[in-house]
Amino acid sequence: RQAGCAEPHLGMPTPSDAKNRPQLTYAIGDHVECWWQPDAQRPGQWLLGVVTARWWRAPHWPEGRYAPYQVRLQDGSLIYAPNDSGQCIREAAPQLEGQPAFAASADAMGTMLVPPPPEPSEVAWRKAKTPNGETYWFHPVTKESRWDEPPPEGRDSHAHAHAHAHSGGCGAAESTQLPEKVRAAAASGEVEAVEAYLRQHGRNIEAVDASGRTLLMAAAHGPRGAALVPPLVAAGASLDARDEHGCTPLMLAALRGRSAAAAALLEAGAAPDATDPRGGSALHLAAFQGHVEVVRTLLERGASAGLVHPGIGLAAAAIAAKAGHAGVLQLLGEPAEAEAESEGGGEGGGAPPTLPSHAAGQQAASPQQAAGLRWLSSAAAHELALQLGPAVAQLTSTARSAAIAQQ
Repeated sequence: RQAGCAEPHLGMPTPSDAKNRPQLTYAIGDHVECWWQPDAQRPGQWLLGVVTARWWRAPHWPEGRYAPYQVRLQDGSLIYAPNDSGQCIREAAPQLEGQPAFAASADAMGTMLVPPPPEPSEVAWRKAKTPNGETYWFHPVTKESRWDEPPPEGRDSHAHAHAHAHSGGCGAAESTQLPEKVRAAAASGEVEAVEAYLRQHGRNIEAVDASGRTLLMAAAHGPRGAALVPPLVAAGASLDARDEHGCTPLMLAALRGRSAAAAALLEAGAAPDATDPRGGSALHLAAFQGHVEVVRTLLERGASAGLVHPGIGLAAAAIAAKAGHAGVLQLLGEPAEAEAESEGGGEGGGAPPTLPSHAAGQQAASPQQAAGLRWLSSAAAHELALQLGPAVAQLTSTARSAAIAQQ
């Protein structure tokens, strides 16, 4: 099967000499989405997959014709992308929390040796479009997406600005760029790997990644980084550092439902009612997402339930009511039977939204999780998220893309 268009397409004319072939966008092992349209009469959709080969050709094709990519889809089937364009193949959207990771098998990858990915600072952000024509931006290495255009100078300028702000204007003795492998280690709770980095670059504890996030932010935001919060704080990591959207480590933990990380940050002295540039607090973010345990932790540590978000004129309870997050409403002393104002309803008992799995052998999401996803992917949630800030809007846009892809 081929990706892209409905009409048959036998690859593209390609020089047989590899040195003369055009440079391709994606490497073997990259997660991508391929546009699939079975025929001209039926609507198409974006399908998730992994690049398994480059410059692939079928045996029956005319000499000199190749497809830029062969891609293995989530159901195990193989397709090819007839051209290297955004209308045919694009960078996969970041996974929502709870969505099973998808990787090509060893058989699919064969015996090819894949070179290590480049450092994020060496790769520029890429503009792309959703199926309905909305423009967004992806970073091919960090797998981040955003609606607003990145700064023209790219991530290096952001890292420099962050270092300048934290060093009183003096040049840093070491690079302020946080290596991607170290950031990933912090998010995954790999204590030994992070400690090894700090032993060599201890003065660089406030180095930042593509989104201006420090090691402490990566640990707070990641799924298993809570254990790293105390040692990072003890090593001098700032509890008040801000990423490119103005979020603190505590806000990032609240946004992703990391209750253990939130508790560790609050224990270390993080301000529970600190606000981002739009006036949103960690409690506002947790209420929007329906993260009951984070809300409970914040309230126990002194977060103000009555704090009104100035941009939308709502306190945490009103935000939770819009989503129908009954568990959050109960903690905030509001009626638990409140209904969501968006299509699809809220998540009832407060389970965080996750993507239902359609992979073989995977258990489907619970009704509460499915309802949470319906809220997160709804137009009402996205409209509210745009007012709450880019970090929240990124989650809702990813949920919307995932919901469309599964229809």
